[in-house]
Amino acid sequence: KDRPCQLLCSLVSLLRHVRGVALDISVLYKASQPTFAESYFVVESLFQRRLYPSFAPVEWHWMEETDETSLGKLLDSMLARVREKTTTVLLTVDDALWFNDFNAAAAMQLLKSDNRIYSVHAKLCPRIEYAHPNDKFMRVPPFSHFSLHQSTDSKEEGE
Repeated sequence: KDRPCQLLCSLVSLLRHVRGVALDISVLYKASQPTFAESYFVVESLFQRRLYPSFAPVEWHWMEETDETSLGKLLDSMLARVREKTTTVLLTVDDALWFNDFNAAAAMQLLKSDNRIYSVHAKLCPRIEYAHPNDKFMRVPPFSHFSLHQSTDSKEEGE
């Protein structure tokens, strides 16, 4: 809500670092005042004019949350649209800055490789464990290492 400049920086960093997939980006935003709505339109126009390079084709969808159109309705609409194209969704927020490359194709392949895997977490910093909205530390889930490449050497498998 009301953070168009932060959104701009987050999206530019995402375009620079998410690799291996075509991007279908849905931007869900909320503006409390007309000046913020105008700022979101400016940000949208910057991407429509393709001023920021991407390593993959990008399809943009800008969706404003209003009193008549709740966040839940926007999410349902977005999921219904992308469900026809893919079984995976990358969720991010406007205060996430991508500073290293992220191979989204490998993440999607990992998700499809084992039905026990339902999430890939692209944590940007190993020390992000505090949830500001809840004002408390998060419980870190157990993590497992998975490899997309099966080894044929039994010594490597036992290491």
